[in-house]
Amino acid sequence: MITFNKVRDVIFQVDFNIPKFDLTEEQWFTNPFIFSQTNHRYITNSINNPVFKSTVDWFLSSKFKDIVIDTLYSAPVFASQCSILPEDLRSITNTVCTPVQDRPGHITTLHIDTSSLIAAGMCYLIDNDDPQQSTIFYTDDQYSNPLRMNTGWGHGWLAANMNKSWHEGFNKSNCNRHSILFGLSISTQKTFWKNL
Repeated sequence: MITFNKVRDVIFQVDFNIPKFDLTEEQWFTNPFIFSQTNHRYITNSINNPVFKSTVDWFLSSKFKDIVIDTLYSAPVFASQCSILPEDLRSITNTVCTPVQDRPGHITTLHIDTSSLIAAGMCYLIDNDDPQQSTIFYTDDQYSNPLRMNTGWGHGWLAANMNKSWHEGFNKSNCNRHSILFGLSISTQKTFWKNL
């Protein structure tokens, strides 16, 4: 069962409770057009491990979309600033996700996400909580009020794309960081996120 813990107005730490699976047979390649900020981020076009594939399919499901939307509306700040009802948001959005491998040296600089994303998140596929492979949230673009997200297998975060959800991420360790990036995207907008 997925567990959300609100840690700031529109930011949640998440325990996805997903099973462990083997990533060694996956093929990863770089795509600088999608991820222009780094040459250390790799993605996969197809997934070999069936448990990994079913996990990605779950992130793309309408059930997961409903969970994300219900969680966002549980935050009073999101509910008060969102200009549409939850059922209307369901009708104009879809979930997107991209499995990624961030190699040592990966840096995603401080940013808020593209305006076509209502919310974004990450599910870590690494064994332990490692501050060197984390994401840090701030309340503005001046690095105010840092909040580090815990890593570890099946742990991660969900954040509404609002003006107080600036964040950066990195892999400053000496091993690969695997994760699933996901988002709640406006269906009528093009995004660089991948529907597998």
